Amino acid sequence: MTREWNSEHDSWAVYGGDAPIDDATRATWRESVDDDTPPVRLIAHSPYWFWGTLGALYALSFANPLANVASGVAAVVGMLAVMHAAFRDRNLLTHRGAYPVASPLWMFLSPIAYLVARSLALKSVPGHRHGFVGWYLVGLGIVVGCVLFFLAAQGLIGAAAI
Repeated sequence: MTREWNSEHDSWAVYGGDAPIDDATRATWRESVDDDTPPVRLIAHSPYWFWGTLGALYALSFANPLANVASGVAAVVGMLAVMHAAFRDRNLLTHRGAYPVASPLWMFLSPIAYLVARSLALKSVPGHRHGFVGWYLVGLGIVVGCVLFFLAAQGLIGAAAI
């Protein structure tokens, strides 16, 4: 990493990864840092694949008790996958020259906590977008809506059977 004083903003500018040496290309290189990484897309879309998998295994648990064990294993594997994605996202952002970057340890609270911390840490990076927090919340809303729909349908079916 290269660290230098930025007199225009009265702060230190830190360039990581493959930062160019000369000042002329460094300015355009800093502006081209892209915060869209494949791991953050995995995290932003995690409500779909995580809760979808657990929902499918829950539905299978009525037919096979072994699906309960698979649900527990799927939950642990899903949590490890988003944790690994957070560490990989941090490495990619650092390699691309983004500084500061959020700690992947925010993922211990929840994926939304990591995405908000990431968004706040990258707010000084030109071209930064806040869309990943929104995608996560939309996905979570769709999942909650589906769960409520199926619970209501199950209650109506149960009430009709009485």
